[in-house]
Amino acid sequence: MTEIPTHESERLRILVVDDDASILEIVTTYLDAEGYDVMNAINGAAALALAKRINPDVVITDIRMPEMDGLTLATELKAYDSQIEVIVMTAFSDRDSIIQALRLGVRDYLPKPFDLIELRKSITNLEERHTMRRRDRRLRRDLISQQFMNDIIGQSAQMKAIFDTVLKLADSDCNVLITGESGSGKELIAKALHTSSQRCDRDYVVVDCASLNDNLVESELYGHVKGAFTGAQFNKVGFLEKAHRGTLMLDEINSSSPGFQSRLLRVIEEGEFKKVGSTDTMKVDIRFVSVSNVSLEDRVAEGVFRKDLYYRLNVVNIPVPALRQRPDDI
Repeated sequence: MTEIPTHESERLRILVVDDDASILEIVTTYLDAEGYDVMNAINGAAALALAKRINPDVVITDIRMPEMDGLTLATELKAYDSQIEVIVMTAFSDRDSIIQALRLGVRDYLPKPFDLIELRKSITNLEERHTMRRRDRRLRRDLISQQFMNDIIGQSAQMKAIFDTVLKLADSDCNVLITGESGSGKELIAKALHTSSQRCDRDYVVVDCASLNDNLVESELYGHVKGAFTGAQFNKVGFLEKAHRGTLMLDEINSSSPGFQSRLLRVIEEGEFKKVGSTDTMKVDIRFVSVSNVSLEDRVAEGVFRKDLYYRLNVVNIPVPALRQRPDDI
């Protein structure tokens, strides 16, 4: 049986950013001793890259730093994940910068030098918000899970096993492959995986793989910038960007083209892509839920589906039996 990984932690994850190494060490050591999960970065660029890897709950950053200042960092962090809480530290009585920081959604600011107790109080307030948000999310997930069990008719042992698997996957980000005949309820199960997960308040994006035009697959998947090709009059947000921090449901993945498969594999492996016509790399955090009405393993054997992509998508498999295979539900 596949082991279902989980990653949710009760400890608040904090990222500290300051170009002053001594302040960085003092704050990091203090917060670590207070029981927080703490990491640090010496500048804004390094902090942004680290934040996209560890997904912190709180970022504490200096405002005045070379290369990327704290306000720019806060803007980038909020664009990446609006739920990241930001506290700014500043040694300057810069009223305009503080006002700008608050407009960006920065939760608090601390003038340097500050008492570590004051920092602790600020974090405690954010911790309470974080705990309440997590409780609300769990309550919502419980309600959705109950609704899911009401929506899908079935009291057979097979369906109860599927319900249990969906609930076990609630705290996991692993990719899931759902297989079964048309009309067996695969799409409902796919949506339930999203709405019962930690990503439930993010976008659920559905891609109809069978209808994708191979000539436009890059534009649909990655998006494009204005002027990328003839007719590209506006910037386009692709499926991957829409699904960032959420779930991408790949419907009829068995009907996807070789071109789509190779591009999708690259994104899953690297966690990044470039829009058509752009040189900027976009990093994404996506859970992939794939749906197929035929055996993908058979497609691999036939040479029409990539074996490496199959293993990437099939971390956990949920086979959905047809109604005739579960007579107790008739």
